Amino acid sequence: CSLGKCKISACRYGLPRLLTGAILAHELMHAWLRMRNVAGLEPQVEEGLCQLMAVLWLDKEHNALVGDDMQQRLNSYFAYQIRQDQSEVYGDGFRIAYDAFQRGGGGMRGLASVVNSVLRTGRLQ
Repeated sequence: CSLGKCKISACRYGLPRLLTGAILAHELMHAWLRMRNVAGLEPQVEEGLCQLMAVLWLDKEHNALVGDDMQQRLNSYFAYQIRQDQSEVYGDGFRIAYDAFQRGGGGMRGLASVVNSVLRTGRLQ
């Protein structure tokens, strides 16, 4: 997707709420980058950052699901799929982004650190 030529792919009707939320978190990170006029990132950097957003959203939701074991298990499964993805772009990209997030202190501080690094350098550091 090049700047100004992005297309919305779609979220299919009937997907579980948690999966839909993770997809939207991922896609909204792409949109936010475009709104900031960030283009030309390596796919591993951009997809890693977007997968990080999906996992952070799932982690936040997991804490809100206390008492609903089935939804917590489903949430954990979706997060597990992202964390264990073996692809170079999405899986390795996520792990690099997550490591940078942790080095930045986690939470909002870690997220700000990762995003600012990408905005400044175009890399996950």
